Amino acid sequence: MVAIGRGEILSASNPKLTFIAQLDGMLVEPTSVDFAIFDRSDPSKSVIPAQVFPNSGTQGVDLVTDKIGTGRYAASGWTVDANADVGRYEVRWTYQLSDSSPVKTARVEFEVVAGAGAIIGPAYALVADLREDGLLDSVDDARAQQAIVIASRMIEQVTGRFFEPRAQDLLVEGKGARALLFDQPIVGVEQILIGTEPSFTPDLVVDSDYYRVFNRHLTQGLTSPDDRNSPKIEFIHQDDLNGVYDWRFQPVSGFSIRSFSFPPGVQNVLVKGVYGYTEPDGTPWGATPVLIRQATKMLARRYLPKMSDECGDDARDGWRIVEERTRDQTVKMADPRKFGSQVIGDPDIDVLLVMFTRPPALGAA
Repeated sequence: MVAIGRGEILSASNPKLTFIAQLDGMLVEPTSVDFAIFDRSDPSKSVIPAQVFPNSGTQGVDLVTDKIGTGRYAASGWTVDANADVGRYEVRWTYQLSDSSPVKTARVEFEVVAGAGAIIGPAYALVADLREDGLLDSVDDARAQQAIVIASRMIEQVTGRFFEPRAQDLLVEGKGARALLFDQPIVGVEQILIGTEPSFTPDLVVDSDYYRVFNRHLTQGLTSPDDRNSPKIEFIHQDDLNGVYDWRFQPVSGFSIRSFSFPPGVQNVLVKGVYGYTEPDGTPWGATPVLIRQATKMLARRYLPKMSDECGDDARDGWRIVEERTRDQTVKMADPRKFGSQVIGDPDIDVLLVMFTRPPALGAA
């Protein structure tokens, strides 16, 4: 989740707020993208957000100068006021992905902080989330952000996943099969290239009409089956042509699409795209899951106190207290959890993270 510091200037070189144009699993060049910024930093503004940029209407995204990659565009032109209210904000995107698609609007939360913006690293919660849960004003934004980043890193290590859209160029191994399996869910694919002789560097572009991207949670809102648990890209074969994809194909002389496969090799397939475990939220790319956001807040609480602060012990081990006697100053604590899934040790956090842990890779397509 995005934090922007007072005084920051949003541009293509500082793309804090990014729009990702994804249609049917492919990153596309949209017809139009506009945005507006709204302040929701206090209860009254949460009910009726106050527009802060532009003064009225929307700001157009220049699809040439604001482009940061295929299908990815930066909100540009807003300078955060040095005296801007800190807290929760919202960017409203208005977009049209193709000439034939409808104009849609999507809302995405972010925050303005007093410091210089977010510490480098993943952030699956906002400082504003912690403030609303009772974080004292005596804890500055920088300390709170540091705790959020540490908690987010731990969640990634425990689950084996990341929970935000990230642009990556992945070199993977072809297995001689029609499908490529991935560790991370697919938001959108930009391009696939296969290594050919004599260099075996990825240089053969695969036509997007001949493969299918499995990200139905975003393209169709379908989570049963959930492609996030089995992300893949698959060639369409002859047996598939009786389905809805029949119109995409023209007869090709000299070979049969039944034979399409990703040739076996070592890092011989390059897949450019955007990946990440997100949940549908009305945007083409999805949002950090609500339960991951909750787990981040719970974990961040452990890292807010300094090492010399006795309150840190309470934050880490408070869940184990089963009895307190204030008169005798006696505290009875339960043993660390010895059954079920033990990841962090706190059952309230573990039960959330277990739901998002990546299934083991079986190594077969």
